[in-house]
Formats: sequence, C-alpha cells, structure tokens
Amino acid sequence: MVRTADISREARRGFTLVEILFSVLLLGILMGLLFVAFGSTRKYASAVAARDAVSVVKMGVSRFTDEFGFPPPMIKDWVQGQPKTVIVGPDGTVRFAVFNFASGGVNETSNAADLLLLRASAATAANPFNDRRYSDRTLAVYLAGFCDVIAAPSASDARAREVPIDGVRGPGFYKPRRDGTFEVPMDVKLGSAATTSRSGGAKFEPLIDVSKKSLKLYSVGRDPSQLPANDPNDGDSAADPTRERFVEVRDARNVAIRYYRWVNGAEYTTGGRTTWEVRTIDDLRVPALVGRKGTAFPGTPADRDIELSPALREATWAIVAAGPDGAFGDENLNRLSARLGFLVTADNERKARLDAERDNVVEVGK
Repeated sequence: MVRTADISREARRGFTLVEILFSVLLLGILMGLLFVAFGSTRKYASAVAARDAVSVVKMGVSRFTDEFGFPPPMIKDWVQGQPKTVIVGPDGTVRFAVFNFASGGVNETSNAADLLLLRASAATAANPFNDRRYSDRTLAVYLAGFCDVIAAPSASDARAREVPIDGVRGPGFYKPRRDGTFEVPMDVKLGSAATTSRSGGAKFEPLIDVSKKSLKLYSVGRDPSQLPANDPNDGDSAADPTRERFVEVRDARNVAIRYYRWVNGAEYTTGGRTTWEVRTIDDLRVPALVGRKGTAFPGTPADRDIELSPALREATWAIVAAGPDGAFGDENLNRLSARLGFLVTADNERKARLDAERDNVVEVGK
C-alpha cells in the first residue's frame, strides 16, 4: 500500500536536470531548422527577383537594339582613357561621356582608344576580379531615358536653353545615335518660341518597366563631374546638391544592375595586312564576371563557361545582377565583407570572390 507521504514527494519532484537540458536542446534544433528554412525561402525569393529584374532589362536592351540597329552605348563610368563623345556642362565640367561605337568598327583609328578599353587588358588577365568593362548608368539613360544632365550649348546652338542631353526631363528620350548623343529637335532645344523648322529624331517612351518590386530607378548622390576619377567600389561620396544627379537601375536588394559591353578578337597579320578577328577561343574578350574558361576556373557554371556555351562565344553585351548575397565578387574587400556578412582577408579572398559571384544572374546578347 502506497503511503500519502510517498505520493506527495513524487508530485513535488518536477523535471530533472537531464529532462530540462533535453527540452532546451530539442527547442534549439527546431529553431535552427526554422531559421534555415526561412533563410532558404528568403534566398530563393531574392534569386527569383534578381532573375526577373535581369529578364526585364535584357528585354529592354533587345528592344533598343531592334529599334535602333545597335545595342545601347556604354557610358564611361570610371574607366581610364578619353572617349570620343563627351558632353560638357555649362560650367565646363565633364557631365557625360560615352564610348564611341560609330560606323567603321575596330579598324577606325578614331575609335582605337575607346575599343582598347573594351578589350581584356593585361591587367585584367593578371587579376580577373579587376575587370571594369561595365556601366551602372547606361541602363537608366538609354532604356529609361532618365538623364537630366544639361549640356553646354555649342556655337551653332548658342541660343539653346538648358535642356537635358536626351531632350526630355525625367523618363523618355529622343532617338539616340551610335556615339551616345541624342537627335533632339532644334525647336525643343530653342524652346516654344523658336521659328526654325523641326529637325531631329523621334521621341521614345521608356523601354523598361520599373514599376515592379524587383526593379527600380535610384538617384545616385554623387557629383557627376567627379565620376571619372571615382573608384566604383568605394561607396557613394557626398554630392553637391546644386549639380545634376545620375540615376541607376537597381534590383530588389538596392544594388545597381550592370551593363557590360566588349569587343572580341585578336590582331592577326597575313600578307602584310593586319586584321582583328576571332580564330580561337582565346581570342574572345568576354569580361571575367560574365564568362570564363572552365578549365582555368574549375567550378564555373556551365552557362558561364565559354568552352561550353555557344551563346557566350557569340555575345557582345551582358546584363548582370549580384544575386541573393548582394555581391558581384569584384568589390573591394571592405564592400565585399559588408555584403557577405563576414570579414574577407587576403587568406580567404579568392574563395570568397568565387563564392560571391556564383549566385550572380547573367544574361547575354549580341
């Protein structure tokens, strides 16, 4: 027969230390699983948004190419060298500079300096993570028509009032030329009181839809006159509010989507005649972040391996988004560390860069 005192002691005993520790461990495991599941879902959502953004931009570039017969010109963001097309503001500072893609191609001597900047250099070959053949601003200017930069009137347009170089305040633009300028009608330049006849290109609406969550226009707080000297990875410097602002097309993670352009080929001399052409796979000049030789970089995704992807071998431009981690892989160490969430040092730099670029979203065209 069980005594009353024994029953009371049994009721007061409660949980043992082992039972409590086991319960805490079980809760920890469940929370860990939930955290991993939440992180995977968020990463998947970011990847989908990045792919959607790049798809919209690629469609805009294709529409531009179909409409005008050439891909969007590439703005000179920070690459060394002097492009042929330069837009100077009323105060004499460079506001807008574009690589020259005028007719004549790679053999036009006036184009040589620009085209050299669009080919892989020896420095790029030595350090594939230092390839800057891209622009953050081209897409906003030539697809959204958002370029409110004012150009200084030329001698022939001395009466011109201050109008944006694309002829339209805010979104929209007049017909662009290969050299990056726009065919703005004279009556638009001179104002409604002008008596001259209309001469210039047609007006176009934006070619991309920035109303989606995965794509947006972002006003960059930097002084455009200082852009050529800026390091693209050093962050946004303070802006002079009296100057115009450049606009970027950014993804859901607020990272600018990049537009790459390049020129394939190598110099060959036959019978005293020098040509620039592609004869072997090593003559391709695809930017490193867009495509590489898989044999040289084991682990390269198949769609970014120039030895496996026919589309890459024929491409001359690309749209690239940073993917879920928000890092392209070629940022400076401080920016890369901030975006990846851990300290990137010289010891783990190469692995961190390769891991960062692995989730990038890349679409190419020609």
